[in-house]
Amino acid sequence: MKKINKKIIFLSIGIVGLIPVAAIIASCARTKTTKEQNKISPYLEDGSNFGLAMDAINTLNYVKFASLRKIVFSLVDGLIKEAPSTNSTIGNLLGISKLFLNQYKNPVDAGFNNMTDAQLEGMRISPSYVDLSSFGINSGALAPTVSEDDPTWVFYNNSNNRIVATKFTTNFGASKWSDGKEVNAQDFIDAIQYILDLNTGSQLRSHLLRFNIKGTNAFNDAQEEYIRKHGVPYKNPFGRAPYILNKQTGQWEEDPNFVPYQNQTFDKNGHPVDDLEIAAIKKAAYEIGLSTGQAYTNISNKELKEALKLPENKDFKFHESKTLTIFNPKYDHKKPDKNTPEKIVINLIENPSFNHRQKLASDDLQTLANSKDLFKFKSLPTSRFDLLMEFETYAPKPSFSVLLTDILGNQALLPVNRRFIETHGGIEKFGSTLENFVWSGPFNIADVVLGPQGYMTLEKNKDYFSANWTISDKIKIYFNSKNEVTSLWFEQGMISSTTVPPSYQLKFWAQSKMRDLMKKQAGAGTVAMQFNLDRQSRYDSYQEYLKNPNKDIPILDPDLRRAIAFAINRENILKLSGWTSSFPVTTWTSFQRIKDSKGRNLEYWFDNKRFDSEYIDTIKDEKTHETRKQNRSFLIQNNDFSDHVAAKNSTFENINRKDTGFDPQVAKFYLDKYKKKHPDKKQVVLKFVYPTEPADIGKAVIAIKDLIDRNLNGYVKLELQALPPNTFVTFANSGKFDISYQNFDKYAGSTYDSALGLFLTPDGIDLKNNKSSGYELNPTGSWTPKNFFDRYKNKAELDYALKRLHISEEDADIIRELVTPTNIKTSEVYNPQHLTNRADLRKLKLKDKAIPMFDVNYSEYDAKIIHDLEHQINKLNQKIKNEPTSSSKSTWEKEANNLQNEIDTMQEREFYLSEEFLNKHDPKRENKPFLLVLQNNVTGQFTTLQIQPVIDKKTNQYVQATKEDYAKYYNKENIDEINFKKRFKYKFSIKKLPIGSYQVINLSYINDLKPLLSKYLRNENNEISDKVNNEIYMTKLETVVDQRKRIIDFFSGNRPGWEDDDSIFRTILNLEKILRDEAAIVPIMEIDTNWTISSLGGMKNNFTYYLQFAYDYRRPPRPGLPTSPQAEGDN
Repeated sequence: MKKINKKIIFLSIGIVGLIPVAAIIASCARTKTTKEQNKISPYLEDGSNFGLAMDAINTLNYVKFASLRKIVFSLVDGLIKEAPSTNSTIGNLLGISKLFLNQYKNPVDAGFNNMTDAQLEGMRISPSYVDLSSFGINSGALAPTVSEDDPTWVFYNNSNNRIVATKFTTNFGASKWSDGKEVNAQDFIDAIQYILDLNTGSQLRSHLLRFNIKGTNAFNDAQEEYIRKHGVPYKNPFGRAPYILNKQTGQWEEDPNFVPYQNQTFDKNGHPVDDLEIAAIKKAAYEIGLSTGQAYTNISNKELKEALKLPENKDFKFHESKTLTIFNPKYDHKKPDKNTPEKIVINLIENPSFNHRQKLASDDLQTLANSKDLFKFKSLPTSRFDLLMEFETYAPKPSFSVLLTDILGNQALLPVNRRFIETHGGIEKFGSTLENFVWSGPFNIADVVLGPQGYMTLEKNKDYFSANWTISDKIKIYFNSKNEVTSLWFEQGMISSTTVPPSYQLKFWAQSKMRDLMKKQAGAGTVAMQFNLDRQSRYDSYQEYLKNPNKDIPILDPDLRRAIAFAINRENILKLSGWTSSFPVTTWTSFQRIKDSKGRNLEYWFDNKRFDSEYIDTIKDEKTHETRKQNRSFLIQNNDFSDHVAAKNSTFENINRKDTGFDPQVAKFYLDKYKKKHPDKKQVVLKFVYPTEPADIGKAVIAIKDLIDRNLNGYVKLELQALPPNTFVTFANSGKFDISYQNFDKYAGSTYDSALGLFLTPDGIDLKNNKSSGYELNPTGSWTPKNFFDRYKNKAELDYALKRLHISEEDADIIRELVTPTNIKTSEVYNPQHLTNRADLRKLKLKDKAIPMFDVNYSEYDAKIIHDLEHQINKLNQKIKNEPTSSSKSTWEKEANNLQNEIDTMQEREFYLSEEFLNKHDPKRENKPFLLVLQNNVTGQFTTLQIQPVIDKKTNQYVQATKEDYAKYYNKENIDEINFKKRFKYKFSIKKLPIGSYQVINLSYINDLKPLLSKYLRNENNEISDKVNNEIYMTKLETVVDQRKRIIDFFSGNRPGWEDDDSIFRTILNLEKILRDEAAIVPIMEIDTNWTISSLGGMKNNFTYYLQFAYDYRRPPRPGLPTSPQAEGDN
């Protein structure tokens, strides 16, 4: 290392000697890249260019644990990353590439599956684009922009100019994993699948679900339904093949013989009982909006195209052919071997992530083989490097800036090397040691010691695709979150950045060299006291819960929570915890995150808005001396938005940090209310858990305990329990606490529903349905504003509460509608003719969704049994053929006949038509057959089956069906609906039906395929009503996922009468009032706004480390780099 340093010094002296003295003096004055400066070694004593400090991590598993967010983006490349601007000094010095964000001109309104071929072929890129690279955003694994006509990142708008999908092109294999495998689009899909799989237990799952990739919430619900029914999560819900070692090649390959979606739960007789739930999981997995252009997993698109030139493949049919003839990769044309064939036949393994809508460019294989393109639609993925990401139609991204914000720094959108993970012990062991970890970023991990007081050493990855841009050779990262310690390390030169605690602020400010490196860092992380408001989390079993469902759980009482909330002085907590540069907050909504369509911040709607407590003041008029009663009121927002923002960006030391929500009198009032309900209780003991990292949390918790002890006179006792970060997450997610204290910035988002939408549906423990964890989609567990409405016994009490909170009855009604589960709705509004005026829009209602009542399932298990029986029949028939005179012939024939009857019985199904339907379509009961119209639940394809009435042989009458008949074939949830009408039995065979899960969506006559039924009945005036046709359709109560869709739809402006920003933002304000009044969660402070000191150049912020371009101003590794914040900021 010393030899290298000498060479740098001598080289620098040689260059400087050729430069005129005046130029040297000018250079000294401006950038300090002088001979004197160049004498400073770019390395510390340990050989690193600089050091950093961060909270301790106990694992490298970034798929499961959120604790790696700060460092992981320097270990694994996401699609994009922060970088110096292309027009900055650093950008020009390094020659950083361009990255543009483009869009398609054509709208996509109902998803790609509903677009015609002509529409897909007609998609055109808009000539306008956003140059992200000039704003400091550049490509990670995404390919850089080479030409405006060939974009690598595009998005698709709907007709309302909201983003419904986006497509990325990764850098064609330039990014490599540390084991040599290329990074491609499938790696990003694999990562999301790991996170969504409940077996993984990922802390990123809730954040990913709120990102609203199409189908992810439905997939999550399908998994939870399996747990509710069978007590355990379904293993391998994406049906991914395991890896096996190919002994011939020595390579790990996906098992070609793997059969996905096998039954995993059986009854006492060994028969599977989870067919329906597996079908639902399979369907949900199929519909997730993530796809690539890689058609098969065991052959590349290029190899496929070449193979289509071979005459052996002249009958090849895309999506249908299961085999393909290819050139043998082992065959050597120069040295032919008669034992090695020139061509071989392979079994094709279809890629489940291949875009279902994509087609071959030509139906003629010879034309296709000689053409440039393999696939037809360039607007869809065409290769393994393309990734299409579709969003829920009810939750489009409002703008490209929101899309960019949601993707940049999103840990859930990092890729994984699934082959490495699965061949090194699986996801549980991934990252437990360095040997079980794989990376793809600009640095290699040379060494790591996990845990508190540990460290990580990063060394430049010389094989990285843009290694020439990586400025530093070696970086050492220490695991320590104590700001007093890290400030000392900065002073000593060990590290190059830290948050400055109050004890060091004056010391650093007094030194001009240090003062120049200090800056105010503005963040938006909300720290809050989290109450566990889930009742069932306090029981060990459902049986225990049933025995005593109403046991006393103090924190569920809102009066006790209000007493605690008003007893806390946030200003004191800021001082005692050392967060003196931060701000007290009384609202849950994060500052500066959510803006309306005109760019105005949501918090403007909160300014000077108040709510009244139940505490009554006696007000005396100074002039008349008359007295009157008045509820004591409180500001919703602690500081005006303009004051808050101005202070964060300039003199935040001077802002008034008085806590407007602190009031010991009101706290005592609510505590007395609680005591009156529990006169025999002498003290309340609450379990208060918190993480050991970062260290400042412990100080805040002690401050909270002291405030509650003093202001509630010792009546509320907090039992503190500090836990390691990952253990704390386990406790928090399983409800093993009464109160917790943590940073909730993981819930911050820029969409309208991202803040308060969390609290509108529950996510607690459900012992009956085997749900043992939660609190990710609702941090309270089970509290929603519905608790607020249900708490009041009559309308007068509710009206008084709404009056206190200054919420109109109309506004309260929409909130109650949002938080109350109802029948699943369509997006279609029922609009009778008399509701035509704009004023009536809010009275319109959404129709109940018409859900097919009848399922038809033909499982792989059934097919296997039938196949085995047919095999036995074939063996018997062969015996009969070979030994026609055998005395056993009749026995064999009888056995074969019995087996065939068994097959017929297995293939037979029943259907049930109502007396009302038959009176219309078969009034004379003439044994009239009908056709069932079926739709495959997974592929959406249609098919028909003929049904025949079941006739009583004695009476020659149609046989009426019973509830026991329905139970043989249909889900118990459907039986009551089917049984609602008098019905008659029909039978049909699934013999010719492909394996799968189907729904009956209509009926027709045999000779006339015109549908006989509609989803909705008609009124007397022949208008379509909002009443579901319960012949073959029914209504269903919303699941939590269905309700969330409806909520997001509302916040997206799709609820008639509530589309405008004013209406939506007023609803958010009212939800803040209810949350505050119920004290369901207690925001304490907004952190991440503080003094920092940093000598790091090439980095935008210290929240997330993008270290490729980072270096220390005091030790620049390359000539020409800025050597101060001012110099870097000037360029």
